[in-house]
Amino acid sequence: MLHLALQIYVQSFLPLVVLVLCAALRWGGRTERVVAWSFVIASLAQKLTQGTFAQAFSQIEPTVAIIDGALLCVLLRASLRDPRWWLLTACALQLLSAIAHLARMVDLGMSPLAYAILTGTGAYPTQFLLIAGIVEYRSRSVRRNDAMH
Repeated sequence: MLHLALQIYVQSFLPLVVLVLCAALRWGGRTERVVAWSFVIASLAQKLTQGTFAQAFSQIEPTVAIIDGALLCVLLRASLRDPRWWLLTACALQLLSAIAHLARMVDLGMSPLAYAILTGTGAYPTQFLLIAGIVEYRSRSVRRNDAMH
């Protein structure tokens, strides 16, 4: 039962990321669109490069570590250009994911489940943070338009 729940949790992520991308394209600003595309690209790259679920995270995952590091760089760059609360929080969560790979290198006895949880802990929260950013951008745009009229 736990295995099924875990698979549903993992398999539901990519559709959520694509749905959030659609929302960002429709209602978000430049920052929200860049971040949404980054999440989609990182999610697809991880899906394509990662092994089977049974073998995943049984050892250090270098491709996942590279993807997590690259995504962190994109989020950091975006937050330097547009320091929004939701984006800074997403950066912090992504930093935790990236640090999990270092923790796995230090502790080779770490269980695959613990490693997977550490690297994926911020995945869903970052999507909800991006949704909050889209809502915030949209409400700012509406207020700005109302003020002009």
